[in-house]
Amino acid sequence: MQFNKIKKLMSILLCITMIFVVVGCSKEEKKETAVTKEQIDSFVSQSIESDGFKDELAFVDEEKALDQYGITKEEIESITAYLGTGASAEELVCIKTKDTDKIKSLMTQHLEEQKKNFESYLPDEVPKIESALVEVKGDYVIVCVADKIDTIKKLQSDNL
Repeated sequence: MQFNKIKKLMSILLCITMIFVVVGCSKEEKKETAVTKEQIDSFVSQSIESDGFKDELAFVDEEKALDQYGITKEEIESITAYLGTGASAEELVCIKTKDTDKIKSLMTQHLEEQKKNFESYLPDEVPKIESALVEVKGDYVIVCVADKIDTIKKLQSDNL
């Protein structure tokens, strides 16, 4: 009789333990680490100085950048943009925003437009656009079209 009580207690404890294991393993929390402006600035400066770009990129002020990407001032907190000379599709843009999904979508549309424009103008640039970096890191949307995109991706991985 004592053996049956122990057996019943062990069964209950086993069931409770299994419930905790299942519940604990099924909750997949999305832990988004915050990205600081300093990290973004470091990534941008290291990228610009790297051999990732074939073209020489030039800093673009906020007003011109917003116009270039069809974004309004109200949609963002800040934007850092570097563009190529026009003889390439190369660019590096970091946008801080509260609506990362919307801005990422706008930037993806921008890349599609660039691809169409460059197909007839400079078709050698199309593979760069197709392999562009488009990522969300914290409140930032990062877009980069580069000759050596793997170099930029490594810098991004190391810094952000």
